[in-house]
Amino acid sequence: MSRFAPLQQLAKLAAATDWAALCAQPERAAAYSYEAAGLRLDLGREHLNESSMAALRALAVEVGWEEARRAQWRGDVVNPSEGRAVLHGALRSPQRAPAHIQAEVEAAEAALHKLLATLEQGCPEHAVLHVGIGGSDLGPRLAADVAGRSALRRPLYFLNN
Repeated sequence: MSRFAPLQQLAKLAAATDWAALCAQPERAAAYSYEAAGLRLDLGREHLNESSMAALRALAVEVGWEEARRAQWRGDVVNPSEGRAVLHGALRSPQRAPAHIQAEVEAAEAALHKLLATLEQGCPEHAVLHVGIGGSDLGPRLAADVAGRSALRRPLYFLNN
C-alpha cells in the first residue's frame, strides 16, 4: 500500500464536498490559520479538513520529517545528489547553525561582497545576469521585485530552467 493511499482516498471523498460553502464559514479561517515567526499561514481556503490534516501529519511522521529537519540544522548531508549540506536555514538564521556551517556562510557572504566591490569598481555600467533554478531563481527574483527595479544600480536579468 502506498504511503499516499490515505490521502488519495480522502481526496476522492472530498470531491463531493461543497468547498465554496465550507470556505465561506467565518470560523474556518481561524481553525486553519497558523502563526509563527511573525508570519501567518491561512489554509482556510484549501481543500483540507480535519481528516486530511491528520493524514498529512501522519505522513510527516512516517517519512521522518522532524529528524530530516534536525539533520538540516546540524549541517548533515541531506542532498545526496550533490553530497553536501543545504544551507537554507543557516542563511536565514546563522546563529542557529553549527559553527562549521556558520563559517561556510560567512565565507560565502564575504566572497559575494568581494564580487560586488569588484563589479562596482571595474564595470559599474554592466548588467547582471542571475542564473538559477527553483529556489535559486525565485528568491533573488522576489528580492529584486520587492526592492523595485528602480532601486537597482544596473539592469538585472534572470535566466532559469
